[in-house]
Amino acid sequence: MSNEDMSRYKVWRDKWKRNINMENFAIYGITTLVMAILPVLAVSGRSFVC
Repeated sequence: MSNEDMSRYKVWRDKWKRNINMENFAIYGITTLVMAILPVLAVSGRSFVC
């Protein structure tokens, strides 16, 4: 591979890594939010019904 190809590959790889990290972060954040909200919904739902 030429130097130009190498630098292009490095840029692409860094972008790809950043995208993967953002996706993992989003999934982790959404999961955490759901885990935090579900018990609250369950409790408020139960007290609302009773």
